[in-house]
Amino acid sequence: MIPTSLTPGATVSAQDRGDAIDLVNRLNTGHDQLVAFYEAYYPLTVGMRRQHLNHVVTGNEDGTITVLSYNLLVRVATPERAADLKGQPVIEAESGLPAIAMHSLMIDRFRRDPGYGWRFAERRVEETVVSAAYR
Repeated sequence: MIPTSLTPGATVSAQDRGDAIDLVNRLNTGHDQLVAFYEAYYPLTVGMRRQHLNHVVTGNEDGTITVLSYNLLVRVATPERAADLKGQPVIEAESGLPAIAMHSLMIDRFRRDPGYGWRFAERRVEETVVSAAYR
């Protein structure tokens, strides 16, 4: 039987930690949403890669789990060169690349749903820094 919440003050299990990180990554990289994001900001996103990293998972007294992580957009190629470089195993970068175009602190909170498991409850994007070169 899946418990409906964490015991207040309990350590997050390895399984719950993995499930929460998987949810963060899936919520961030859903194919349709990712395509829509890149299309909405085209051509600024051509030659960009997204990286979501450094997940820190903590249990909360109310039985939810919070995941703090960082989302990066990294310019790996200029829009003019991106198509020619796609699929190459090693890319010799242009001067100044790769470069961080955007860095955001993200905080996600999940609640356990009986019979389903962890479900997304809240997402906050804080402290976004955008490079002046990529505005």
